[in-house]
Amino acid sequence: MLLRKMVRILLLGAPIACGIVLSGGVAASSASRATANPISAQKSTDAPISIKLERHKVVILSGKEILQSAETAKPGDVLEDAATYSNKTSRVLVVPTATVPIPPNTELILNSIKPATAFASTDGVNFFAMPLSIKMMQSNGVELEQPTALSQYRFLRWFPGQLAAKQSLVFSARFKVADGAETTIVKR
Repeated sequence: MLLRKMVRILLLGAPIACGIVLSGGVAASSASRATANPISAQKSTDAPISIKLERHKVVILSGKEILQSAETAKPGDVLEDAATYSNKTSRVLVVPTATVPIPPNTELILNSIKPATAFASTDGVNFFAMPLSIKMMQSNGVELEQPTALSQYRFLRWFPGQLAAKQSLVFSARFKVADGAETTIVKR
């Protein structure tokens, strides 16, 4: 008997973190919590940098890729998350990191990451160059390194450096909704 489960992919409460250093060494930090309806988040207007996270469903119509509303998705659907970091000041900002959570019950599409220089994490703490791997001890005592399943990736992190005055950077990746889920509710 196949165990079926209801899956929820919500960014509600998922941190989107960014450390910011203003030119001249003045430090600031921001974090945003994503909200649903549609799946997007925007940092408050008084911060030197705004962070907007959007989610769309990727659909092929007449041979062309179209980004549609991601209110619901079913197994096999592809979702795209894009985080836009915008410098609202007239100064250069240093953005040491840009982190995007990978939705649960999805599998990262490795070649969809833009920019491709992202590091990945399975725990949100330790980030490594991709592809990730795990060391397994075999019953005969020999250690074997195996690739980590893409469904185990939970966060992507970039190290963008400087963000010019009044400019934006976009970080994005795509995810396939896991097989075995009846329905995925992206929006409440």
